[in-house]
Amino acid sequence: MPYDGPDYAIQTINAQVTGAASASMQKFLMYRATILERISALVVTAGTNTAAAVDVIVGTDTVSTFAFGTNTAGTLLDSGVLNVEVPAGGAVELKGHANSATLVGAFQLQIRLDATP
Repeated sequence: MPYDGPDYAIQTINAQVTGAASASMQKFLMYRATILERISALVVTAGTNTAAAVDVIVGTDTVSTFAFGTNTAGTLLDSGVLNVEVPAGGAVELKGHANSATLVGAFQLQIRLDATP
């Protein structure tokens, strides 16, 4: 891929997380300004509650929610295009809903480095 190509600055972050009811499951610290393009998740283990879910939070805003209810095992989920700005030193957080302690998900975050330093 050429250095001046439009996709050169796109990176992916992969993580497998275990649910935590009403608590942070994982935070991804961004060392420089980035754009959160999209997130995909594979439901490895569904939650034991129909309302089990994971919120994606940037700052104080929930930018996407993934359903991990009882019948979702093996499902591939996608946020669609997000284009959310994450400031340098900011974080993207995965946080479980109440009753979401038993789920397991494999997440992939697609980020683009901000062209302005």
